[in-house]
Amino acid sequence: MTTITLKQFKNSAKRFHETHGSVLNLTYTQSLQQLSQIFFSKTFEEIQATLFKDEQHFTIVHYNNSYYIYEFKTNIAVYQTLDAVKLFFKESSYLFDSKSIFHVPYIGNLTISKLTKYLKKYGVFEPQKSIIIQLENADKIFIDDRFSPYNLNGDWFESIENNQLDFEENESSDNPLQTCIWYPETNEEYNLYEYYITFEQLLNAKYIENNTWIVEQEGFSVLIKIYN
Repeated sequence: MTTITLKQFKNSAKRFHETHGSVLNLTYTQSLQQLSQIFFSKTFEEIQATLFKDEQHFTIVHYNNSYYIYEFKTNIAVYQTLDAVKLFFKESSYLFDSKSIFHVPYIGNLTISKLTKYLKKYGVFEPQKSIIIQLENADKIFIDDRFSPYNLNGDWFESIENNQLDFEENESSDNPLQTCIWYPETNEEYNLYEYYITFEQLLNAKYIENNTWIVEQEGFSVLIKIYN
């Protein structure tokens, strides 16, 4: 097993290119390939798919009709079309998978800094710790140790975006972050428990461990356990 991370390997390739690139007439991409052959006798694509396959180094986010590419939680590019994103990966010698794109609800025109903060709360950089992402595909959900058969509302994504558009056009409209996107219920004997959980409350959910989160509600908190 390799003890070097992808980030460290890329930094080595960058230093190699800065030192020898002009002498050997190599581009940065060619330097990556050269080091891959020297150290592993494989192409960069092969070691990326094997040695570094478990590292989540690139994240692609579709937000407000634009594609934001992040590397290690740092935004490195913004494109308007999917074809441009594919070209970026092709020219950079990195693997591209359209299934790995995160589609995130529009909550307003955000600067890169504010968008990055929003994405961190949403959990795109650590999807296993994101209650929103995990709820979408949950097989079993428990709230305060009681089973609940209810996933997120089917139209939750559109509801947030539609409320945002209303919010932008009408100052009296509610903040879209306050949109209720989950109405789970649980039972314990003859007692029925109903919950109304907003998008903001899920964004602020605290990850504990083992697919468990705490969601703060007004005056109390609930414990959410998810099995996928």
